[in-house]
Amino acid sequence: MKSFIMDNCKAYKWHIAGAIALGSYGLLCYYAIKGNRYLKRDDLWSSWRKDLAINDLLMISQQKFAQDLSQEIYRRYNVDFTNSLVLLIKALEQEENDLKWYQSFYAWINSLHIQRLVFIDKALYEQIAQRLQKIAYYKGCIEYMVEKLRYC
Repeated sequence: MKSFIMDNCKAYKWHIAGAIALGSYGLLCYYAIKGNRYLKRDDLWSSWRKDLAINDLLMISQQKFAQDLSQEIYRRYNVDFTNSLVLLIKALEQEENDLKWYQSFYAWINSLHIQRLVFIDKALYEQIAQRLQKIAYYKGCIEYMVEKLRYC
């Protein structure tokens, strides 16, 4: 049996190599398209206030921004404030992990110089760093809101 497998591997080595290359390319395209769809989602927290850059967000007073954020939290989760904060923190952590994964995927694709071969939306992937900054800012606002509630 072992010699049968080895003989077939030798006889069809180019077919096997082609199948592996095609499968790898298909998987890269799948992840690129999946990333494109993920980054286009409007329900992500990093997409909230997407019309504002991080510098514009920093210009808004933290009290005003915290008020806007708490209204958006209530609109999205529609549960009591404590549970909605827990849901928000989980969502932010998950989104941050996903964005970091897609950021490293994009860096890997760029290091191989194959970004033109896969269906990757360059503009979306290049905004990941700004999205991660927004998430970090949102986390800071949550800490501000919790501290404010603690001393009230």
